[in-house]
Amino acid sequence: MRRNRLLQAGLFPLLLFAWACSSSVSYKKILVEIPAPKLVPLDEFKIIAVTDFWIAKSVPDLDLNREMRTYWRAELARQFEKTAVLVETPFEAEPAFGDPAFWPRLLSDGKETLLLTGKAQLTQETRKALSEDARKELDGPFERGKKLLERRVVTLELSLFLLRAETGDVLYKKDFKETKSFENTKQPASFAFFELLHKVKLKFVRAVLGESRAQDRFLISE
Repeated sequence: MRRNRLLQAGLFPLLLFAWACSSSVSYKKILVEIPAPKLVPLDEFKIIAVTDFWIAKSVPDLDLNREMRTYWRAELARQFEKTAVLVETPFEAEPAFGDPAFWPRLLSDGKETLLLTGKAQLTQETRKALSEDARKELDGPFERGKKLLERRVVTLELSLFLLRAETGDVLYKKDFKETKSFENTKQPASFAFFELLHKVKLKFVRAVLGESRAQDRFLISE
């Protein structure tokens, strides 16, 4: 009698050992796509409204709030296939993102509307580090003159919230932090900004839409 079963990868070594004496046992490793649940019920919404962002800190050569709003409006419309609009919300102080009572006042009619909001911080700094050659020299018996290199490091910190506009209930929230360094210390932070934002967008969209994951499974045959 022939039997086929899909087994968890972690169980396979034990079963293989138990059946090692049997020459009739064979197996085949296969890749299985495991779907992840969607974190946000997107089908319930027709419109995505993008608010202003609370800017904790930025750099002088970039209007961070404007760039963030423009970027997310375009990307959400494309990725989620919804109508995306901008909502003017000039915050005088950092809003209570998790307070449902705060948000319904922003829209006259928030029915079937998903709200994207959040806070952002873009910083740049110059850091000094040993060169590769200097680190290799330190591994030897004698320490020679250290060689320092300067790098421009740009960091984007972004907290994103998806809320039900009609009630203010938080459906999704996540903190992101992305960093990029340049050997050119005169490189403006705006040069790295969109690359960092793109990385955040990929993680955000995958999480909200539900990202499938590939996992190894084993097909055991006798």
